[in-house]
Amino acid sequence: MACDGGWQATAMSVISPLVMSVLLIHESGKRLLERHMAHRTG
Repeated sequence: MACDGGWQATAMSVISPLVMSVLLIHESGKRLLERHMAHRTG
């Protein structure tokens, strides 16, 4: 990955996808769906 915007831009280009992945995995996604579906019968 190439970034010529200084260390701040480089850090954001690495940290942002990691934060998004963590939020999708832990805050929404499979766990939230399983919690919602656990209350349904069948």
